[in-house]
Amino acid sequence: MVGLQNKTKHMPDITMCKGGHCMLRLSCHRYTATADELAQSFFSEPPYKISMMLDDVEKSLGVVTLSCAYFWNNVEERDEKPKD
Repeated sequence: MVGLQNKTKHMPDITMCKGGHCMLRLSCHRYTATADELAQSFFSEPPYKISMMLDDVEKSLGVVTLSCAYFWNNVEERDEKPKD
């Protein structure tokens, strides 16, 4: 029983992502974290969304955006000391 508690303690307690074709995956903790071999949950499909806004005049011009409501940035937030 002690081994089971110890194993569970180190498991990422998050729903992880397999990444798919998401261009954010290499910067996302849900993709890069080490999954537990036995009891890890994953999204059934990567939850990213691609949207495109076309220019009204030139239908061939537009902006493509990639977003994910579950994105978890790998960059650690650091407390900065106030500068004098």
